[in-house]
Amino acid sequence: MNDTRLHLELATVSRRYRRLFTLLWLSGLWATLAVAGLAAFAWNNGAGHIIPRALIGVLLVLPLVLLPFYLRSLRSVGNPVWVARRIEQKYPDLDARLLAALEQRPADGAPGGRLSYLQQTVTEEALGHARKRPWGHVVPPPALRAMTIAHAAALVGCAGVMVILIADVVRRPGQAGFWAGGPTAPPAALTLKVEPEDTSVERGTSLIVLARFEGDKPPPDAKLLVRGPDGQPREVQMSKSLDDPVFAGRVPSVDADLTYAVRYGSEQTRWYKAAVFEHPELKQADAKLTFPTYTNSPEKVVEDTRSVTAVEGTKATLTFRLNKAVSQATLVPGTPRNPATNPAEPAAAPQPVTLTADPTDPSVYTATIDMKQSAQYRLQLTDDAGRESKRPAELAVNVVANRPPDLKLDFPAKDVDVSALEELTVRAKVWDDFGVKRVGMSYSMAGQPAQDVVLAENLAAKDRKELAHSVLMEKLGAQPDQLLSYYFWAEDHAADGSIRRTAGDMFFAEVRPFEEVFR
Repeated sequence: MNDTRLHLELATVSRRYRRLFTLLWLSGLWATLAVAGLAAFAWNNGAGHIIPRALIGVLLVLPLVLLPFYLRSLRSVGNPVWVARRIEQKYPDLDARLLAALEQRPADGAPGGRLSYLQQTVTEEALGHARKRPWGHVVPPPALRAMTIAHAAALVGCAGVMVILIADVVRRPGQAGFWAGGPTAPPAALTLKVEPEDTSVERGTSLIVLARFEGDKPPPDAKLLVRGPDGQPREVQMSKSLDDPVFAGRVPSVDADLTYAVRYGSEQTRWYKAAVFEHPELKQADAKLTFPTYTNSPEKVVEDTRSVTAVEGTKATLTFRLNKAVSQATLVPGTPRNPATNPAEPAAAPQPVTLTADPTDPSVYTATIDMKQSAQYRLQLTDDAGRESKRPAELAVNVVANRPPDLKLDFPAKDVDVSALEELTVRAKVWDDFGVKRVGMSYSMAGQPAQDVVLAENLAAKDRKELAHSVLMEKLGAQPDQLLSYYFWAEDHAADGSIRRTAGDMFFAEVRPFEEVFR
């Protein structure tokens, strides 16, 4: 019984020694592998070589090769005598009693194989010492904790080194093959793609330049060099797009031709051209109006207008001042806004009008329009690059009709009865927008030719004139029951300059008998 207890005490110490030796052995193994891996990594990187994959395999398999040596070292730890000697060295006051207790054997012929009293006394004294002085402290707890920490650090360090080695062989392929490693493959040449290279930019807009790098190691930064008409370059720091090897630079507003380049490190691209262009645009439209002769109106110039209003028959010379010369300038008509001024003559649809460039100023264009009907025109401009106006200007041509004279009979303003001896007095009013050439009255008795009487000539424009005339019935030889018809007329100029006669309403006067009595 005492012998079993003694072996249990020794087994406790043996386990602590086994744990200590295991931690010590593994810590040394991990540390050795880490140092060897780091040395190989440093040497290969310095020499421009890649670690052979086979070496990584050897480092990973090495613990399995050394496992038998580790197991052999643990066998001595399991020997009770070896453990007892370590305890005796730790506690000299045992006076070799622990070793003596282990070497005791029952005497030959002893009943039940029991030890003698003296032998049991030696074992009891050894066990008593274990109770007073715990033998487990032969392996101090601080030493176990220190070795545990050292083992963890060595293991983490070894794992980190292995990760570095594996990442290196994946990132940098070797020229001698996958397993052999060898010199590193030459890095891919760094190439740069600049966008948009030579280009054109609308005046007043921004220019964005992209620098796309391709290669193993793009530069940490890049700068955009901009050179304006003064020839002095200025730098614009380009910004990087997240993790992509793309840098972007921006010129806020381009108002003149410029050149630009990209600088990175000590390298610089060639100078690219950015030409400024403008969409054709109308800056000012003027109109010179030449009115018909009958209006007696002088020429008139209307500046900076988008609407022209004049009487029909007027010639409008339109002058368009553009921001630049163009290859084509045309007035494109829309749908007529009102019918023809003369309903009897339906007007044809307006036709496009081609503008003519001024030989002294290629940015000035003119066109002449005969104003016969109102229309809405769109100014269509196209430059030599095929660019059109972004917002085509519109021009309204408003034609005012040359209206016929306005004739109105004031008195008697109705059909009447007259006697054969009576004077028939009639009064009327006439008005015209551009004046009346002649105004008169026509009358006739039934069966007699009509007679025209001119009452006034060359009346002023927009002046309402009163007219009067007396018809002598006796002089006409009027007879009872005869009928006198009469009306007023006025002559003015038509749109084409010809004389136009306008007749008023016709009225009648009936000759009554003398003996007719009115009640």
